[in-house]
Amino acid sequence: MSSSYQFKFDHSKKRLLQTFTGDIDFAKLISLTSKLHNDPDYSPDMDCILDLSDCNLLLSFDDMSRFVEFLANTDKRLRGHLAIIAVSPATYGTTRIFAGLGEDLQGEINYFQSIADAEKWLEGLNKNSVK
Repeated sequence: MSSSYQFKFDHSKKRLLQTFTGDIDFAKLISLTSKLHNDPDYSPDMDCILDLSDCNLLLSFDDMSRFVEFLANTDKRLRGHLAIIAVSPATYGTTRIFAGLGEDLQGEINYFQSIADAEKWLEGLNKNSVK
């Protein structure tokens, strides 16, 4: 299966939407993450919705460990909250490994079945943080 990757910035909400489709292996994940980090509109302080609903993550535990190490060694890693859309059990499990290994890398992580639910969660967090 071929793969694609898109990212879109919503600067008014300080939010990033990333959409992965198809098969994503370790080399592709590093390449796409580097592409994002090098975009001039990217800010690591954004919250992120990571849409993996049409994605097949071909990543082992060791791959996820190496990815977390890659992120830990860059000042461009996301520091905001992360909303993950993971519909399949395999994708959900792989992202839970990431969450466990990288729990100190970014803000809170939560899982959703739709982008709309993820947006509601992020809106709620942002309302609660503004006092």
